[in-house]
Amino acid sequence: SVYNALTTMTVCQQLGIFSKSWLSKLQARELVGKLPFLYRLCFNSGNADVCNEKKLRPNYVLDLSADYEMLNASFSLQCRRNVKKAKTIVQRVATISKDEYLSFLCENAGQWMGKVQIPVLTRLIDNAILAGCAELVSVRDVQDNVLAAVFFIRWGGRLYYLSPVSSEKGKQCQSMTFLLNDIIERNANSSLLIDFEGSAIERIKNFYEGF
Repeated sequence: SVYNALTTMTVCQQLGIFSKSWLSKLQARELVGKLPFLYRLCFNSGNADVCNEKKLRPNYVLDLSADYEMLNASFSLQCRRNVKKAKTIVQRVATISKDEYLSFLCENAGQWMGKVQIPVLTRLIDNAILAGCAELVSVRDVQDNVLAAVFFIRWGGRLYYLSPVSSEKGKQCQSMTFLLNDIIERNANSSLLIDFEGSAIERIKNFYEGF
């Protein structure tokens, strides 16, 4: 239904045309022509050439096929400084339970999570756990306090970076940078892609581009 479609759009990174078999550009355009234009249509990055009038939004993907030294050398200067700072602080990467992650998220993500986002995210995590593709990862200090946490989905050769959150101390310790650098270092020389998703918000955009 239209309601379900619009509800889904609020929780998906990208939507668009998905098909089990290959579609030509002509078939894709014919399909788009049959869709009801309620407000606007947003397509996933694989459908960028479907519409004549389009605005491309950034999507940041990091290929980990190189060795760590080469990947690190491609980090921005600021990112390398943040990695260096994070490594001077005693902190470690560890798994985190769903309940602890959601509690930490509610405490540190601000009011934007609200009453709608948390239930939707909870269902998403539960289904990802059932499908065997969920990874909940945290950074902890020496007292085992959580400094940063993120929900990943590992699927189709990609590690999707979803709902990251840091405490104020975690931000000061560059804990999310520490977490991502650890994942990059452990998965270097592999076929894995880290999909940071896109953002036009300058601060977030700069963080993703740094890697």
